[in-house]
Amino acid sequence: MFTTILKTIVEPEKRKTGTINLLITFLYLSIHAFVAFHHEHWMDEAQAWIIASNLSIKEIFAILCTEGHPCLWFLFLVPFARFGFSYRYFSLISLLIMGIGSFMFLQKSPFSLVVKIGVHLSSVFLFYNPVVCRSYSLIALLIILLASYYRDRESHPLFYGFLIVLLFQSHVLVYGLGIGLVAVLILDYCHSKKRKILIGSFVSIVGLILSIAQIFPRAGYASGIDTSAGGIFSKINFTNIMNGLRYFAYTSWGWTSQSTWLFPYLILVGLIAAIFLFTTINKNWKQQLPVIIVAICSIGLFFGVVILVYTPHAQMASILMMIVLLIMWVLYENDTHLNLRLTVVLFLAVSSFLTFIPAQSSMRSDIYGKYSYSKDAAESLGSRLKAGDTVLIENSTCSSAVYAYLASETKDVFFYDLNNETEYVFHRMGIEYRQIGRNDLEESIRKHTKNGGSVYLLLNSEVEDDRLILIYTNQNEKQRWNESYYIYEVI
Repeated sequence: MFTTILKTIVEPEKRKTGTINLLITFLYLSIHAFVAFHHEHWMDEAQAWIIASNLSIKEIFAILCTEGHPCLWFLFLVPFARFGFSYRYFSLISLLIMGIGSFMFLQKSPFSLVVKIGVHLSSVFLFYNPVVCRSYSLIALLIILLASYYRDRESHPLFYGFLIVLLFQSHVLVYGLGIGLVAVLILDYCHSKKRKILIGSFVSIVGLILSIAQIFPRAGYASGIDTSAGGIFSKINFTNIMNGLRYFAYTSWGWTSQSTWLFPYLILVGLIAAIFLFTTINKNWKQQLPVIIVAICSIGLFFGVVILVYTPHAQMASILMMIVLLIMWVLYENDTHLNLRLTVVLFLAVSSFLTFIPAQSSMRSDIYGKYSYSKDAAESLGSRLKAGDTVLIENSTCSSAVYAYLASETKDVFFYDLNNETEYVFHRMGIEYRQIGRNDLEESIRKHTKNGGSVYLLLNSEVEDDRLILIYTNQNEKQRWNESYYIYEVI
């Protein structure tokens, strides 16, 4: 009885059932559409939307060094942001991407249906990527595509190389995975000597170089990531590395006790050791050499970047889980050894559980709590705005979250950046042709108010002035992201 149940879980599906997979995908989309309906977009989501909607393509590439992210997500958002799609429904974009990824995973992955449903409870699919609309949803889809076509990479090396190029354009944290996959293509070429594989490898390497060039620091602008040799090497010591791992465990897996932060790592290290042990014992261990290279490159560079360059957060755990999923997928497909497959399934089960803890907690908070006050602030001001009004905005990431809602739902309202004396476009590098001096602004305001237009101030701190009427503040509410909104009407 136990053996039968175990084989049902561990062994791959006997036949693909598209109807069941469609039903699971529909249920997955329905649940997350409900969550997305309650979601208030926060600062990082707004920032990408504003960049895509306000800056030219040339300007987008110019500011990538300050963002710390390559171009793919911003370029993907451009048609949505510029052709009438409302920011209020921003999450539908990531939800659609993850819906495609979910169905492809159900159709293409070799695991049993039980394992596939279990992986849907991990941070790859649960809450973060379908609801919080950031580049991570595109990364998930690309990794699912790369895993799906891994066995066919030698037959279609140019297509596979193109997928790797897109991966390099998505996020620095998947550079290691991309490099590992390029190394596999080069190994394939060494064995087969096929010119197409060499071209696919070359295209992938060019994609990596172009991606690095986009985010490389430029003179005169603050870098979005710490890429200085001094800054990075100063962090390479045992204390900083242990603190980085502990903080990653806090933010990514929900462990809050200092006595338990090592627990997930002990499990993961043990399982990794078990997988490589079974791989080595197996007579076909050489067949697994490419995926071992991918695992070392992707996981090693991932933690290197997390600890030495970025500040860890929960969605980074979803990228790690995506990398783990690809590695386990390839190991499972490459070897029919029961012990190896059992270890893979166990690894996925534990990893899914560890990332399920913070994901479900954040999802419940998003449904029942207040994820962000940007939507409330935007609705309070938006209900008063009419054509000809002017909104003077203090340039900050908090204010940008409110502006994104207002700009996509109002017409003929002028938004002015108080800090940079420009039309509000968020980024300094995108404002060189939109400079508006204070004298011109005052003249514009007088003209609009004479025609019945009103003037509002959106600030992040309180001011006292007899000419200002406070119409909204969130300072009496419990804060989650240190948001601070004060909206005044000028009388």
